[in-house]
Amino acid sequence: MKGVPLEADKITVLAGCGSVLDLLFFCIASEGDAVGIPAPYYPAFDNDLKASRHPLKSVRCGLHSLALYLDSSKPVSSQLDAMWDEQNFRVLIVTNPNNPTGEVIPKNTLLEYLKWCCKKGIHLVSDEIYANSVFKRKEDLVSMASILEECEPELKASARALCHVVFGLSKDWGISGMRVGCLYTHNTELTGALDNLGYFAMPSTLVQEAAHQMLQDHDFVNHYIAENLRRLEASYDALTAALEKAGIPYTPAQGAIFLWVDMRAHLSEPTWQAERQFWQDIVDLGVLLTPGKDCHGREPGFFRICYASTPVEGLLEGVRRIESHIQQK
Repeated sequence: MKGVPLEADKITVLAGCGSVLDLLFFCIASEGDAVGIPAPYYPAFDNDLKASRHPLKSVRCGLHSLALYLDSSKPVSSQLDAMWDEQNFRVLIVTNPNNPTGEVIPKNTLLEYLKWCCKKGIHLVSDEIYANSVFKRKEDLVSMASILEECEPELKASARALCHVVFGLSKDWGISGMRVGCLYTHNTELTGALDNLGYFAMPSTLVQEAAHQMLQDHDFVNHYIAENLRRLEASYDALTAALEKAGIPYTPAQGAIFLWVDMRAHLSEPTWQAERQFWQDIVDLGVLLTPGKDCHGREPGFFRICYASTPVEGLLEGVRRIESHIQQK
């Protein structure tokens, strides 16, 4: 959200982004409403929707029954229109950078999302939990909050009512246990409702003070972000080099802490059951990946690797074990 003139009355702070999403869905959606999520996506979004005070359905924009997954070479609006015709959804969630692919959504695509949501009158939630973890700057990440400031005057009023940005300390700052999540929105009715509901989901006073002290130390903040990016990039480079040597394809990432790898060629057959068996075989070797099905991948055979929590030596050993397993099949 660099360069965006933030105002305190537009920010709601709760005990983690899970709490933010829970209360946000409670305020902007009703029981039985659907939530559109471009796939593949963060597996726990499904849990976040189910945990809501009224169960919501998730619409897998990338795994629709008509296989209308989002194609980056085609206009977003026409693809969403086709999905909308199949099943209306009340909310659209985008994650930037994406989990599990680590891809940064281009500015023009974000604007397309915003314009489409305003046209349909549905809420747009921009999950920017990894926004400070962009280390491959093919293009800078642009926050949806910045898009709001730049959009045309005729669009701005509806955009400010419908667009909401979620961010927090869990991922970029590596302190998920502190439970600090934030919502930035211009919607005053929404912030008013969250002020009341937030009583039941506030971060503790100790957590608030610790976060305040940390973020006020600008020298530390600048050093930490730079060092974190350096380490993430080093781990990413080591992992991708090992995968390339092993002949394992992957989706190039620009940020976040994940890599989306393609193991389709190594499944016994192109089924979800075969993907699960491959996953179990790898687990038995002491390597834990997230199956593509859990992330609502478009087809069997994709897996998510988290490279942030494991030393480089561990990443290389993991790839070695996977390669050995593949060669023995």
